[in-house]
Amino acid sequence: MSKNYFEHLNTISEYSKVIVTGPHGAGNKITAYIIESDYENLEHQRWEEDVHSIDTFKEKLNSSDNYVSFCPSCSGLLHEAIEELQDVLVIFMYKDINEIKNYRVRNNITQSIDEYELPVYEDYLLGEGSHLGLSLEDGLEEVTYALWEQHQEKLIPNSLNIEHSSLSSHWKWVPKKSRTNFEEWQTEIGEKP
Repeated sequence: MSKNYFEHLNTISEYSKVIVTGPHGAGNKITAYIIESDYENLEHQRWEEDVHSIDTFKEKLNSSDNYVSFCPSCSGLLHEAIEELQDVLVIFMYKDINEIKNYRVRNNITQSIDEYELPVYEDYLLGEGSHLGLSLEDGLEEVTYALWEQHQEKLIPNSLNIEHSSLSSHWKWVPKKSRTNFEEWQTEIGEKP
């Protein structure tokens, strides 16, 4: 199936609950803002700082309708919320792993990843998910994609994979050379996050 955002506009329009997830730095935030701008019925919600456990994730999924949320930290919890995801579209973001790693270093977001995301993956991979043979020694980005592709994606009732670069013709897109000095959470030129 295509990973081009523009080929999935009709599918996205069918949902009143959308979460955008994947590795930190894969374009989750800009994708959520783009979806909000393209669909009047969806309001952007930032869950990243609120979701640190399966319980808070499930609460957020059912807290309201008409949202698009970016939540990279939610990616490790997807397989534990299948029941709550029945009417939610999960968009999983794809981007070159080296670009993701460079983004993380440039924006110094390693601390929040270590605090919230790594423990979720460690617990699962050392316990219930040990049969998958994945190890965080291979890199969190690699494990995030492998867990999605080998296990989670087939469990999720409604999902799309979107390639970050497919957004480049959208009017909200800022070319890479113009966002090299962006601050964390910044998505527009001149914006003060």
